[in-house]
Amino acid sequence: MTVIENLGNVLIISIIVIVLTLIILVIIERKFYLKLIRNIYSRNNFYMKKIANLNKIGSKNILVSIDQIARNFFIEAFGTKNTEDYSKLENFFKQKNQVEPARFCELMNHALYSGKEINQEDRERLILILIEIVKNNLIATKD
Repeated sequence: MTVIENLGNVLIISIIVIVLTLIILVIIERKFYLKLIRNIYSRNNFYMKKIANLNKIGSKNILVSIDQIARNFFIEAFGTKNTEDYSKLENFFKQKNQVEPARFCELMNHALYSGKEINQEDRERLILILIEIVKNNLIATKD
């Protein structure tokens, strides 16, 4: 009878240890998950703040700033190269069925290389599309 009682006690202690270990692992996993989510959103928030600061820039420099923000975001979010022009980026996004980034690249290509001065409506359209792209494409972090 004592062997069976000892076996029962060992089984109960083993179950308690396993349950406590699982609880600790769930808590640790939750903390890492929350940290990962915070890092993802913080990187996208960084770009959203840069876009929000575009209103403070003069109208002549705003296209250059939009270009820099977009290229940096595309590098981080999609793994593109900084040296690619917008026509290559547009083809890249069309192959990946990314409609908004492809449309943005088409508009940027026209704005940068058409030789015409970009008007306020086109600038606002570019900014709104860029905002949507940043919102819809979370940057994967190394975590």
